[in-house]
Amino acid sequence: MESTSKKGDKPRLKDTVEICQSFLNILRDSSIFLIFLLLLLNPGVINKILNKAGFVEGEIAGFKWKKQLEKTDDRLIEATNQIDILRKRLEESNNAISKLNEDKIKDQGIEEQINKNQEALRGASSVNSGIQTTLEANTSLLNPRVNTGLDSLVNIVNEYKIQIFYNESKPDQKKVAFEVKDALEKSGVKSTIQVLPQLDKASSNQIRYFAETEREVAYALQNVLGEAYPKRSFKLQTVYTSSPGSISIFLES
Repeated sequence: MESTSKKGDKPRLKDTVEICQSFLNILRDSSIFLIFLLLLLNPGVINKILNKAGFVEGEIAGFKWKKQLEKTDDRLIEATNQIDILRKRLEESNNAISKLNEDKIKDQGIEEQINKNQEALRGASSVNSGIQTTLEANTSLLNPRVNTGLDSLVNIVNEYKIQIFYNESKPDQKKVAFEVKDALEKSGVKSTIQVLPQLDKASSNQIRYFAETEREVAYALQNVLGEAYPKRSFKLQTVYTSSPGSISIFLES
């Protein structure tokens, strides 16, 4: 009777082990998905959790989170480049259409096309704004050099010349631009700082940078400004043309 009982226990034990293995597989797969989702939606939070747990660049349940984040980040940067190109083409299209309509003959088709272009521009700007927020959050995860104190951030900024652009049509902006310059110098920034009238419009106070080479300095400059000139907040904004050795600050047009 005892041997029969033992034989009956083996299938049950096997079934229990298989159930446990299946459960662990589901848990692992769901964990990977959750980590990936959090990295996309809130990379700052998940990074703190992973660092506390001792995971910085390695694998978690077979998921190389930093590698995946780098790939996703690269795709986001490429998307911003394409959006910027699209925005410029739409603006050029509107300018060309407007010139054709300079004879002041109202053409409903032309007006509709201009309105469609404007709507597309607003949509592109909205998408781009969301991407820029994610890129900003990703920067400290992918660039360990910026996870330092204010003095070290100032040293990173000192590696680049700074240009501050203001809107000439707004009388107070030149004064603000020089205030920003003075604040940076008082914080210890020793690199060349120029104050110049802007040609391009800016929808917000921005630090414009070329993602491939200027990301660290842009992030460092943003944080230095946050301490040195808290009157205004400056968003990071990618551009698709580089300006070697130089980083730009644009005041809102």
